[in-house]
Amino acid sequence: MMDLVEFLIDEKYQEDIDVEGPFMGTPLFQAIWYGHWDTVVPYLLQHGADLDKRLIETGLTPLMMACFSRRFDDAARLVDLGSNVTTLSVHQFSILHLILGPRHLRPEDFFDPLGSPPKQSSKVSEAEIIQKFITKGFDVDARETLLGMTPLMVASASCNTDAMQALLEGGANVNAVDNEGLSALARVGETAEGSAILGLYDSAKMLLDAGATLEDSRDEITPLNIICTRQCEPYFNREWDNQHATLAKLLIEHGADPNEKGVATSRPFTEAIIHGNLNIARAIIENGGRPEKGDLERLLSIFVHESYDDGKTDFILHIDYAKYGISGPSEGFLVDLLKTALNNQLWTRAADLMRSVPTPSVFRKGLIYRCLEKPSPIADEPSSLIQVLLDRGQDPNELFEGEPPLYYSFKSGSCWRTTPVLVNGGADIHMPTNAMPDGALMYTITHGYQPQTCQLLAKHPHALRGKPERLHRECWSSLIHWEPHPSRVLVGRSDDRVPQLNWTFTSRLISAGLRTDVTTLDDEDVKELVEQAIPKTEVLKVEGRKVLEALDIAYVEPSVSDILNATIGMDVEGEDAEEEEEGEDFEYGSVSDEIDDHSDYYDVDSDGVPFELFPPYMGGGDGDEDEEDENDQGEQDGEDGWGEGNSSDFDDYDDGAPMPIPAPLLFGFLM
Repeated sequence: MMDLVEFLIDEKYQEDIDVEGPFMGTPLFQAIWYGHWDTVVPYLLQHGADLDKRLIETGLTPLMMACFSRRFDDAARLVDLGSNVTTLSVHQFSILHLILGPRHLRPEDFFDPLGSPPKQSSKVSEAEIIQKFITKGFDVDARETLLGMTPLMVASASCNTDAMQALLEGGANVNAVDNEGLSALARVGETAEGSAILGLYDSAKMLLDAGATLEDSRDEITPLNIICTRQCEPYFNREWDNQHATLAKLLIEHGADPNEKGVATSRPFTEAIIHGNLNIARAIIENGGRPEKGDLERLLSIFVHESYDDGKTDFILHIDYAKYGISGPSEGFLVDLLKTALNNQLWTRAADLMRSVPTPSVFRKGLIYRCLEKPSPIADEPSSLIQVLLDRGQDPNELFEGEPPLYYSFKSGSCWRTTPVLVNGGADIHMPTNAMPDGALMYTITHGYQPQTCQLLAKHPHALRGKPERLHRECWSSLIHWEPHPSRVLVGRSDDRVPQLNWTFTSRLISAGLRTDVTTLDDEDVKELVEQAIPKTEVLKVEGRKVLEALDIAYVEPSVSDILNATIGMDVEGEDAEEEEEGEDFEYGSVSDEIDDHSDYYDVDSDGVPFELFPPYMGGGDGDEDEEDENDQGEQDGEDGWGEGNSSDFDDYDDGAPMPIPAPLLFGFLM
């Protein structure tokens, strides 16, 4: 390479040694970037290359690019060669501002704790390059033009403790303020991300130990006021919330007044609650911070109208007021708030209030029914309130319009949460009513509420043991549903049907005591029906095999050829069978024609999703009506075969379901 460089320069093929190519930089920049320090770089410098030449595309010098790319080894060499450390970017940012912020996530933030330590990209650290800059005359308190922040403020905002230490040792002014009147202490942790958030406390302590004051120059803005108004929710990182609470305690220990408002409208304790920083509020009240009179009542009056208050109401109501020598909201005030929450159907707020104030029985009467039956559009999920009512002695089997709470829970949009609460609270799953003559458990089985059945069985795992034979027959009649045989559908027939099962749900009921020695309500043998329902197009899974074992049915796992034959090579009565006996070969055209003749077998909507991919709504009607609908559907389909009502509810094995396999792939299997 050196020979080529010398040839181009000596023969004057390139007279301008600092010429810049498109998106390439100058020759010196390219030599630096690719590490030709011992050959090309010194040769270019000897022939007049400008070490501080700005690139056209970025306006940055080679030193700026090296620092911005965190190639500190290259940056150190450039400084030693005489590169100007005080050069500013076109936006008047110094080189240290480019190094320190904003701090984006880096590979070291995602290290594997069980793996080997990550390799450092440069031998020269960030702190060492900062020290080298200061030694070469860099102004340690240089300000950028946008906010007037010094390098120390930028490092403090990202909790870069190593850089902060280097800047402080280099003489940085710890109490300098920016254009907004904020110091490095007020900015601490403002832009921290990744693992840097763990350095929040250490960064603040380093500044305080260096002499940072607790008040800034503008409008009495204090660091304690600032951190109380930050969004420090623990959902993204719990340590971030804990670090801020520890920081609040540190500031108070160093003289911050926990009751000084500053420019805020409320005291720090109240501001922390308003912004959801409950850990900070707890740290403040434990270290002398107190709310002003009427603050808590004002906050509760606001929160009672919010469907989600992030635990603020519960936090206020559970403060140990006697411990801190303050008076809490009166019982009369809380009862009025409870009325408001109930009127607005904000059940979570009502639950918070009901836990903290004696509730008149008139408030509790019929409240479970009100939560579950016809909630308003603004009503929230009522399981927490139902739990409080049950804890206060409310009867989980109290009838409303002749039905218990479980009946309304099954039909509510919050059944996933409310049903377990009622069952664990003592709801009777066998109590007969008008709508549920055989009890709640049988109602869920026979009406298609399978998830709710599993919730009931979680509390009563053997609920079907010892029940009358009639109930077991009803269960099997509800479990088994019928669909046209796939081979008959392909030839336009729907008179031959096969039984289908949800194997997982059936296994769960057998574990709960469902008998296997009974018949269905139509006097059909259960064992024979289950044998017919064994899938031919796939391997039966664990739960399905448990069902067969309970019925003493031997299972032979189908081979690949059996599955393919059941899927695409079904033996059909008539000409197809005769052709197979004669040994006639398949032709590509015959396969293609067969698929084309039944192209509606795999209907696809505009998004490319099969229409029958998702099961219908889990609620079902009577079995006889379902069978009539299926027969009617088969008659409507006629000779063209497939309608869109052939999929089964929550069935993990559906022989009649469409098989999304492309035609060329099918032909390949046949060949």
